[in-house]
Amino acid sequence: MDEHSKKQWTDVSHEHAKECLERISSGEADGAYEFAQIFMSRIPQKDIEIFLLAVEALARQSAVLGCADAKAFLEKEWGELKPVLESRLNRVFGAKP
Repeated sequence: MDEHSKKQWTDVSHEHAKECLERISSGEADGAYEFAQIFMSRIPQKDIEIFLLAVEALARQSAVLGCADAKAFLEKEWGELKPVLESRLNRVFGAKP
């Protein structure tokens, strides 16, 4: 696959993942399953953005289902923790694909 095709595919899957995240937040049942499929397909590429979206998706799903801890995490901690986690993942995995 050439670089242009890789970038295009990555952009499409990131957009799809973000769409799934919105659907998870709204409580739609299929959003989490579709996101799981995207996540599984991106693991071998060490896609940091997808890892971060997975953390957020799981927390949002828990919050939608009524978990007060998940709601508090998203409201109070995730905004500051996300860039720290991204930095750590970048050091471990290297540059984004």
